[in-house]
Amino acid sequence: MTSTYSQSPATPIDQAWTHQQPLSEAVILELLENRRLAGMNLHNAQMSGMDLSKVDLSGADLSGADLSGANLTGANLRNADLSHARLAQANLSEAFLNGASLCEANLAHSHCSNASFLGAMLYRCDFTSANLNWAVMTHTYAVEAIFDGSNLRHGDLRWSNLSRASLELCDLEGIRLDQAKIRGVAMAQFSQERGRAAQPSGGITPSLKTTEIVQHLQASLVAA
Repeated sequence: MTSTYSQSPATPIDQAWTHQQPLSEAVILELLENRRLAGMNLHNAQMSGMDLSKVDLSGADLSGADLSGANLTGANLRNADLSHARLAQANLSEAFLNGASLCEANLAHSHCSNASFLGAMLYRCDFTSANLNWAVMTHTYAVEAIFDGSNLRHGDLRWSNLSRASLELCDLEGIRLDQAKIRGVAMAQFSQERGRAAQPSGGITPSLKTTEIVQHLQASLVAA
């Protein structure tokens, strides 16, 4: 793709660092070509379905952006602002979201296996039916976050604040919750029969091991 701004010393791309209006798709594609998205103001940007794999978006303002269905595999989103962003069905596998803000972001049905959310702000973030297999979510603030029907197998949520979060019908096999705050967490009670039969739409069937983990956590809450 030939740059349409190469002759100008002060390009629209340069001006985009401080833009107030959503960038056009053409300018976003130009930015992608030049790999100049780190720290960029992409507030409310329309980027659904785009291939952003391994792109450096660290420190970018993506608040309110539409990234639904986007490919963000291995992307660098460290310290990015993704509050109120739409990431439904996006692929965030092996992405780095350390220190990012995802307050009230929508990650329903997203693929986040092996992603790192270390120290991220996940207040009221929606992970409904997301794949968080082996995700690192230590030291996160996930108060009132929604994980219903998600795959949290081998997820690492140590030292995280999960107060009033919802983990209904999750697969929690191998999850790590050492030192996590879980007061008020909503978790469904499963009998062995229900554990085999229950399967939320787009989700997974909880294993008996998940049932045992839920019962153990609920017992610890009663004892606290």
